[in-house]
Amino acid sequence: MTQSLSRCLFTEGSIELPAGFFDHTVNVLRSTDPAAPAYTIGRDRLLQGVTLSDYINSHLAIMEKHLPGWQTPERGSISLGAGLIAGERIVSSYQRDGQRICQQQAIFELKPSHILVFTQTKHSEITEADKTQFSALIASFNFHAA
Repeated sequence: MTQSLSRCLFTEGSIELPAGFFDHTVNVLRSTDPAAPAYTIGRDRLLQGVTLSDYINSHLAIMEKHLPGWQTPERGSISLGAGLIAGERIVSSYQRDGQRICQQQAIFELKPSHILVFTQTKHSEITEADKTQFSALIASFNFHAA
């Protein structure tokens, strides 16, 4: 039996994952300016037979059910890096502790069943400058050299 090992890469280095494990980490990126948006980069996997669209629709339905005041005013396409992979961009907001939380996400299927999710979150409305910054972050993506 051949065993396929994979490595989990992160800022400080990499580790070899035990058999059956996959990377489900989340990176959180913060600014020194408390008014600036925060960014997260998350990883997930699609269940067998589930498409990226199914995955997104399911998560949006969960959010709408569990987050008060959930709204999704924008939904469209976005490209990862310099046209590497097509994905979906979603702008949404919800209420938490009496405050509106606004976010935009970009979701991509990197390879069969491997999902990468970028999220920009603010405690105020998403501005055109925020959208530009988010798009620039997504456009700056490059794969690790093998």
